[in-house]
Amino acid sequence: MEEAQLQGAFSHNAQLQGAILEKAQLQGALLVKAQLQGAFLHNTQLQGAILEKAQLQGAILEEAQLQGADLRFAAIGGAAFTAADLSLSDLRQLNRDALLQEDYEQLRKFLLKTITDEKLRTRVLQTIKKAVGQPDNLAQASINRVLCDEEFYTTSQPVFAQAQLPHDSVSLVPYHIIICIPEAHSMDYDADLAPYLRDLGCRNLHIARNLVYRVQEMVEPIRKLRKDLAKALLAPECSGGIALPDSIKQHLQAMRIAACSVSQAQLMKNDHADYSHVYRKGKNLFVNSE
Repeated sequence: MEEAQLQGAFSHNAQLQGAILEKAQLQGALLVKAQLQGAFLHNTQLQGAILEKAQLQGAILEEAQLQGADLRFAAIGGAAFTAADLSLSDLRQLNRDALLQEDYEQLRKFLLKTITDEKLRTRVLQTIKKAVGQPDNLAQASINRVLCDEEFYTTSQPVFAQAQLPHDSVSLVPYHIIICIPEAHSMDYDADLAPYLRDLGCRNLHIARNLVYRVQEMVEPIRKLRKDLAKALLAPECSGGIALPDSIKQHLQAMRIAACSVSQAQLMKNDHADYSHVYRKGKNLFVNSE
């Protein structure tokens, strides 16, 4: 699937171990829990992609474009990020543990059955095997204004120098300037991310659909991104949003109203129960909208 046009692809638990996706167009793709161990994602366009809980151990992500991507809880042990761009991405709760030998053995057994091309299978297995016991090289990526948590910079390899920046941001400077916005200041992050995701969603119906899924799944009710993106996708000039099914547009409107009707002070006191009726209703909209 090299250079494939897959903008806004929608797949949970996709089995893509060792897949050749070099230069593929996967902007805004929904790849929650995708199995991408050892996948070739060199120069792949993954802007705004939803890779929450994806398994990326040993994946080749060199020069990948991951601006604005959601990588929460993704496992990246042994993954190669040289010259990748992760600006504005969400890197909270990354799993940076190295790939274990037993994990490799399970993958090997799986790939022996699923990849029939012997040369390709050998190449993929060699790539994954090299990642066993190895840390990721996230330090070699270009990272700017990412949302992260303390775990990101206290366990980084190599150890990053830390310097205080405005709003308690942390500057981590091994090879590139890395600016990490702590979760407590997610509003600052949202202010930058919202217009970027708006531009992605407004150009493509399928990307817009996946972005709605992304924001409605957010567990933090205080996130301004939900309201701003809902408003942007409902604007008359947003072709991707206008093309959405009526059911999803109605859900967007409900999200916007809910976000506007609850004051920030209330949000600080309450959990996301105020929004639960909106989100429960929205979870089933995406299965039937493709």
